[in-house]
Amino acid sequence: MVKMGKSGAKNKFKNRFSKSKDFHQRECQECGESFLLGVNSNLPKFCCHKCRRSFNSRVKNQKGRVKRKRDYIQDINPRILFKRDKGICQICRKKIDINKKWPDMESATIDHIITLHNGGKNSYENVQLTCLRCNDQRNRDDQMEQNK
Repeated sequence: MVKMGKSGAKNKFKNRFSKSKDFHQRECQECGESFLLGVNSNLPKFCCHKCRRSFNSRVKNQKGRVKRKRDYIQDINPRILFKRDKGICQICRKKIDINKKWPDMESATIDHIITLHNGGKNSYENVQLTCLRCNDQRNRDDQMEQNK
């Protein structure tokens, strides 16, 4: 499905590109939806401002956490992780619905195998896809071990 934004913008967009072949289809880096982009445009990796803000906010948060530790920074894209792990929680082995959002306990989360606090790296080799329920339980177990 090709996303074209609001109806007014959709009509302008259609008129602008309908007679021209100067456009191509691209996949949004954040949500994975397809959208049309002008060939000469250097712009969007994203289909809308909401996706751009979501991506920038997530990356800023990741970089802030990792910078405090003065460690290696690699952008972890949840969509790529979801495809790599085939949409399955790596702890309970249940199928995860990518459309469910926090605070739903079946929502997808990124789990660091070796936590950043314990010296783990923020890289694809050290992360796995987990459901929020398993990630929360694992975090609680780790905190209990540290308090002993």
